[in-house]
Amino acid sequence: MNQDKTSVNTALQHYLKSGRQFGDGEKFYLLGFEAALYARNRCKEFDQIASEMASDLEELKRQHPGAAVEEPFAHGFQRGREYYQRLCDESAPV
Repeated sequence: MNQDKTSVNTALQHYLKSGRQFGDGEKFYLLGFEAALYARNRCKEFDQIASEMASDLEELKRQHPGAAVEEPFAHGFQRGREYYQRLCDESAPV
């Protein structure tokens, strides 16, 4: 299984364990998860990149009027950050 599928499966499993239902929120959660894995965003907190991502979030809100975008995106970002950190920890030489 390739790394991309593994990370998406991990994100989806965590999303479902949190008690959330599939729907629009899932899409925004996954977008946040993936955003955390981008090289320019790695090891940063969501509030550190929020201003950089403001236009992207506004575009999502415009494309999906009435949908809650920011909260699931932020949760996904945090989870992606944790996932990336765990990968780094596991690959660090002992």
